[in-house]
Amino acid sequence: MKGILGKDRHRARPLFDVSDIIDLEYFLCRDKQTLLEEGESCLVKRDREIFLRELGSLEDEEETLKRPFIIKGWLEAMRKSVADNTSSGVLPSRIWKEFYTSFSWLALFLGIALGASLAFSLLSYQGKTPVNVFVFLVGVVFSQMALILFALVFYVGRSLLGGEIRGSLLISFVRRLFMNGLRRAIEASSPLDGLGDKGVLACLLDALGQASYRKVFIWPFFILLQLFGVGFNIGSLGATLAKVAGSDLAFGWQSTLQIGPEMVHRIVEILALPWSWLLGEGVGYPTLTQVEGTRMILKEGIYHLATKDLVSWWPFLCLSILFYGLIPRLMLFLWAKYRLRVELENLDLGERRFLELYRRLTMPIVETCSSQREEEGREESCDLHKEDEKEVAIRGPVEQGHFDEIGGSGLSRESQGERIILLVPQELMELFDPVVFTEVAKEAGFEPEALIPFDEGYPAAQEQWGQGLKEKLSGHTGEKVKIVILQEAWQPPLEEFFVFLKEMKELLADVRPHLVIFLVGRPSDEKGFDPADTHDIEVWTNKIGRLSYPDISVTGVNQS
Repeated sequence: MKGILGKDRHRARPLFDVSDIIDLEYFLCRDKQTLLEEGESCLVKRDREIFLRELGSLEDEEETLKRPFIIKGWLEAMRKSVADNTSSGVLPSRIWKEFYTSFSWLALFLGIALGASLAFSLLSYQGKTPVNVFVFLVGVVFSQMALILFALVFYVGRSLLGGEIRGSLLISFVRRLFMNGLRRAIEASSPLDGLGDKGVLACLLDALGQASYRKVFIWPFFILLQLFGVGFNIGSLGATLAKVAGSDLAFGWQSTLQIGPEMVHRIVEILALPWSWLLGEGVGYPTLTQVEGTRMILKEGIYHLATKDLVSWWPFLCLSILFYGLIPRLMLFLWAKYRLRVELENLDLGERRFLELYRRLTMPIVETCSSQREEEGREESCDLHKEDEKEVAIRGPVEQGHFDEIGGSGLSRESQGERIILLVPQELMELFDPVVFTEVAKEAGFEPEALIPFDEGYPAAQEQWGQGLKEKLSGHTGEKVKIVILQEAWQPPLEEFFVFLKEMKELLADVRPHLVIFLVGRPSDEKGFDPADTHDIEVWTNKIGRLSYPDISVTGVNQS
């Protein structure tokens, strides 16, 4: 696998493309539903088996280097499992590809049709009034130049000011139109496991709309607009050439403004600079004499104008479409393809859901069974099995919390290299000694370096404890920080708690901690808490999940 890694470092294409992102988020959304329905153990077993079977040779590679390849390998394994199951439906990536390809051809042919229609209408000549070259340039060339210039100024200006490029209103309109059509196409297709469930589909579409993907998904729709622009110029250029070749056209110019032939010729010379080195005056653009000979004066008509002058404008008009319309659109198309590749190469796989997947893939499975006290007081022991078949020792039952099983995705013992702060509501601090809370956290897999009580009103940004927390974590922006917030699961989250989370994120924006809502049951005695009810954990998970915060997770101690 090292050889493959070495080859992929110099790959011609990014490791992930748009269709990979779509399928990856689909499988993660499906896993989220499985987690709620069946628990994490089945996901851990499945993912670990995939790693050992397909990706085990990556184990010795550096973590930051191997993580993308491991996740990509997992994605391919999941796709293969779908392909092997003949009863499965169509992957969302396939629907995306087919729908995007159809949209691309539609944009191209629609542009050709519109460009040809506009050119034919502007080149209408009945033998009395020549085609006004100014009207043609404004309708076909200058309008495109203005749109392109506006887009470039908008992009450069936002980039210099450090703003986020979210796209124009036109791109947003195309994106919304496309995504609505994609949603209907997915709903109409043969659904995969869970994809027919509106909850999973909504999860997938919400995931694709996250801020982390915004810079990726803006470019496919920008490319669609450029395809439309390319088609528009091909249509207008083709229609102009066809009209010139198939009919007798006459071109002229006129203006209410007091401008002479010399000024018009000078403007034409400037516009012809891109091709004047190859097609000079008299070939690529009209001479001063020809410009003078095509000036239309309303009361004099056109019968005094020479035919050789009236037909001298068409090469200039065609070259203007080519150099100011078609070529810039092709350049923008290629640039957008390049920017899409750059964003895909810089795809961030360090968010929590990817780290959770990576943990399940790479962490050895440890199976435990809880000890039970029989009425006679006899103690039973449990066998412990590990992947390498070595025996390991674990602690006995947790006396303080009476927890039989640790569940939820955030309770693994992966805290090495992290700074963990435990926050406990003030009202609970009055019930137990602080040691009880730290022991409960430790038994759940957290090793807090500090315990900080906070007031039940959640005044995060104003109270002294909030500022003290910020000072404690200041200067540690390079370290991983996890803030564990202990909550009683039987009490559903209120609006004040959501405000508290928002203030916490704003207060510690420079630290960017991972917030873990750690749920426990009711206080049972002076030594701990009852386990949290599974239904209560699901209620918290659903409500916190609606916030769409990628760095907040919910976990708890389940009832056995």
